[in-house]
Amino acid sequence: MIELKPCPFCGGEAEVCEGGINGKMKVYGLVEHKDGCFFLADGLPTKYQHIMESEFDAWNTRAERTCRIVEYDEAPFPVCSECGAVQPDDFTVYYCWNCGAKAVE
Repeated sequence: MIELKPCPFCGGEAEVCEGGINGKMKVYGLVEHKDGCFFLADGLPTKYQHIMESEFDAWNTRAERTCRIVEYDEAPFPVCSECGAVQPDDFTVYYCWNCGAKAVE
């Protein structure tokens, strides 16, 4: 059976489950996102996200690039060194919300 990798943005655990969805038994993934996660900012009403079995391979795909979150005098917030996206300053950044690059020290 396939294993799901944690959330690429917050590290929230993901697991494969089996249960009823729309009246049918299905295999699905369940991700528990941590506070401040990019996915939570995307309008999810709860910290849990369902992933259908057909999406498992895409979920497990990870970009290997890394970035540094740097501060510039002209930017009021930290920015990603790879894509230049302004990062939120109200939580710890593990991955760039825009390009998905892993933030390294």
